[in-house]
Amino acid sequence: MEVEDPASTGETGRSPYHQLQDALARLVAEGRLDPAAVAGAALTCWSGVHGYATLAALGPLRSLPRAERDAAGAGVVGGLVAAVTDGPGAGRGA
Repeated sequence: MEVEDPASTGETGRSPYHQLQDALARLVAEGRLDPAAVAGAALTCWSGVHGYATLAALGPLRSLPRAERDAAGAGVVGGLVAAVTDGPGAGRGA
């Protein structure tokens, strides 16, 4: 999967999707994610974060105070990391 939008690279020069790929590569290097699971992990994380962002920006979560939305978003990201690193076949030796 390739997502290109030069306008989305910001100061890092890397799009959010490429930053996700970088994070997944770090998980592989740490032995927390099987290299064969990277594509599925990318789709899981990308979809989960965008789903949450939609709910927070346009859906029923938009009425929550900012601090609660931020905390919930951090929980979503933590849950996604756990799902892709702890799920069936995710880590090496799993």
